[in-house]
Amino acid sequence: MVDIRKRYKSIFILAALETVKESWVRDQQRYFTSCVKKKEHCHRTAKRTAFGLFGCGIAITALVLASSLTGLFNEHLAHSLHHRT
Repeated sequence: MVDIRKRYKSIFILAALETVKESWVRDQQRYFTSCVKKKEHCHRTAKRTAFGLFGCGIAITALVLASSLTGLFNEHLAHSLHHRT
């Protein structure tokens, strides 16, 4: 009789552990799936921001270069206008 109780108890414990393991794995899978989605969203946002800032930097550099070149080419014009008065 004692042997049957021990077997039943061990089978019950194994079944309970299996149930706990399955639910734990399921919960971990849900948790990590949601974390991955959040991290992917943050990564996409950071990538877009970096690309936008890089584009702004290129545009500002082009404007500064264009204004510098315009100033060099129009220096003679500005000098002649200044000395007319």
